[in-house]
Amino acid sequence: MKRVCIGISFGFLICSFLLFGCASSKASKDSDFNEKKYSREFVKSWPDERPAWIDSIPESEEELYFAGVSRKAADVQEARNNAMTDARRQIVSYYGVVIRDSGIERKTVQGLSTDILDPYIEEEKIIQSFAERYVSQVAADKFYTEQFIVLENGAKKDDFTCYVLCQIPKSKVQKEIDEFAKNVSERYVSLLPEKSSLPFSSVTSAVTAYKSVLSALEENPIHRSVSYIETSYGKAGLYEYTQIQIQRLLKNCSLKFLNDNSTNQIKIEKGESFSAKVKITSPNYKNSGSLDCNIKLFSAGNLIAEIPYKSSDEGIVNISLSTKKLPLGLYTLSAELASDETQNARDSVLFTVAPIQASLALDSDTEMICDSKIFVEKIQRLLDSSEIPIKISEEKSSDKKFNFTIHLSSEIFGSHDEIKKFKITSAYITFEKNGELVFQSDSKTAWGKLNRDLNKSAKSAAENIASAFETDSDFAQKIQDAIGK
Repeated sequence: MKRVCIGISFGFLICSFLLFGCASSKASKDSDFNEKKYSREFVKSWPDERPAWIDSIPESEEELYFAGVSRKAADVQEARNNAMTDARRQIVSYYGVVIRDSGIERKTVQGLSTDILDPYIEEEKIIQSFAERYVSQVAADKFYTEQFIVLENGAKKDDFTCYVLCQIPKSKVQKEIDEFAKNVSERYVSLLPEKSSLPFSSVTSAVTAYKSVLSALEENPIHRSVSYIETSYGKAGLYEYTQIQIQRLLKNCSLKFLNDNSTNQIKIEKGESFSAKVKITSPNYKNSGSLDCNIKLFSAGNLIAEIPYKSSDEGIVNISLSTKKLPLGLYTLSAELASDETQNARDSVLFTVAPIQASLALDSDTEMICDSKIFVEKIQRLLDSSEIPIKISEEKSSDKKFNFTIHLSSEIFGSHDEIKKFKITSAYITFEKNGELVFQSDSKTAWGKLNRDLNKSAKSAAENIASAFETDSDFAQKIQDAIGK
């Protein structure tokens, strides 16, 4: 029993020693940390009393006051410089607010929200450029400086915080902004066509000049806010004015097809190209210059194609439109200037895609078959059923591009009871394009019905030959290939 008690007492002493040792170690570490802890102790200030303007900026009907505060600095001069920088930042921000809320800005900048302008005003490069001219002239009215001793990692050093009060007459702010706006405006206005000493040669060159001014203003929202132009009606926002001038120049342009469309009888054979010419003119300039146009093709009121075109420097747009893939019918070709205007100059012309006109001639060795009408009817049916856009007439004509010629050779055979047989021994069709042979069909033969009247037998043979061509799909394919090429 005694051994157990002795063991417990010995164990207790060991635990107590360990706990005491740990506590001592922790206290030692805390002590080291406290020695390294950062501290800042006030030493003095000048003037001795903290001025009221630090906590409550003065207000006046004639003056503006701005209080700047420095970052922690190693010496008094650095602290003063930091305080002035802070004050000038506030002043520039105030200038930006005046610019944003000015009458010119409201009149000029539609859609230029404070979300765009405010961050731009706050950018360092804008602060610097504006401060170089105006804000850098602002002097300090009063300073208040505090000195501290800083203990960090066992080392001591001086630390200064400075406050500055700056004062600016309100009239000075407005005057400087007005002067800034005037100088900026004069620089941009000098780039406008109506203010240039050299005449502009075309609508395009004038629009390009206006757009360059717009682009420059969009890159600098402050300039966009204050820039204006003097007009007979007073000041106008330069950005808005420039947009209106571009719209005016384009809206004043007239656009007209030079094709004579008074009779609405422009017909184009299927597969041919429809050519048209558009002229763009302007009352402001001799030449329109190269302008973008939209050419639109309509069928039965539905838009089926839209093609961008660019006019020549003389304002001419040459349009060439293939009808190869267009179904037969009436079409409207419309041309208009491509711009943001809702009422652009436009004009239109009508044309009809008509079937190809072809002739059919008969080359026969007998006068008993001299009427080609039956062949015209049968071959036309073949063309229509195969959706080949050719319209056949009975006479050969030099003004038609395509011509069919039917070549017939015949023979008469005798029989009993004075009944004779009429046979077409060879019948083929040649197809010409512009007077040159394109292809020749296969030859066919046919008997006429037995008849005492030989003419009736010959007519029967001709009908049989015509019917054979009407159902000849190979013959139709050859025609399709010929006009397709």
